[in-house]
Amino acid sequence: MTPKTLNPNELACQEAIALLDRPKPRYRLQVCEDLGQLQQLWKIDREAYKDCSLSFDRFREWWTRYEFGSRILLEGDCILAALGIYPISPEQYHAFSDGQIPENKLVPVPFEECEANPQSCWYASGIVTAEQVRGWGSPLKLLLQAGIGCWADSRHIAFPLKLMAIAEYEAGARLLNFLGFEQTRDGGSMPDGCDLYETRFNSESDLRSQLRKRGL
Repeated sequence: MTPKTLNPNELACQEAIALLDRPKPRYRLQVCEDLGQLQQLWKIDREAYKDCSLSFDRFREWWTRYEFGSRILLEGDCILAALGIYPISPEQYHAFSDGQIPENKLVPVPFEECEANPQSCWYASGIVTAEQVRGWGSPLKLLLQAGIGCWADSRHIAFPLKLMAIAEYEAGARLLNFLGFEQTRDGGSMPDGCDLYETRFNSESDLRSQLRKRGL
């Protein structure tokens, strides 16, 4: 018997049913809770940034000093993506932005110090996704919205606020430009060989306005 050929309407209805019947993913955003999660995150980071990734010992030191620096997006026990934003001292900020020290010499300001004195200098250490979710729009958008939102809501930030990041790849540079960063130093004058980008927010209302403008 010749199989029945479905018309476009029947095909669309079948696809719609399959899509609607698919279990909805349950994502959650949180900080790393233990060394197991940190190890999993470091492996994703290492795969993404290769030689520019921190050693695991350095990675753990950053997490130990300021655990809220990395926000991870999970589905079940699996890390799908992560966003890092860490407080650093004004002295380190200027030394890094002047090309005097590499990323692995940065030392985040400890949590206790941030509690006592909100910080005005911050470093966006990067954004990564696990291989199995690359090309998915929803998890990454959720990570950006919720991760940056948590940072913006933190009582650890002070104004005027400065935020910097480096771009190893062209896609990273495009994302930083979209988020309002401007390139301030060429990679040829940076120890890590990556272009430096910076942005500034004069007040909380300025920060909120810029985030809304970019859909965050």
